[in-house]
Amino acid sequence: MDERKGGTSMIRFLVVCTNGLGTSLMIRLNLQTVLAEIGLPADIEHTDVSSVHLYQPEVIIGDDSVVDSIRGRTEAELISLAHVADRAELKQAILASTSIQHVLK
Repeated sequence: MDERKGGTSMIRFLVVCTNGLGTSLMIRLNLQTVLAEIGLPADIEHTDVSSVHLYQPEVIIGDDSVVDSIRGRTEAELISLAHVADRAELKQAILASTSIQHVLK
């Protein structure tokens, strides 16, 4: 993890969808809002599923089918969303994340 001013760790997120356009951008915007609400600085990228190997995120977020398709191909923590537009589901998943819990301690 990168260190930021004030000693707060910055987590690297990668938001993934099939084509890297609409769904991943929507999740990314919701993720920015959620992380601002909990006061967690982060580096957030979004991409298509075939480009995941080009990144080194700590956490990958996507819909259920996309996350299932990359399971076992990355060491990043995976967060799978059943309802990609549901900000409450995203926030709950973020707060339950082991990577996030480690930083918030």
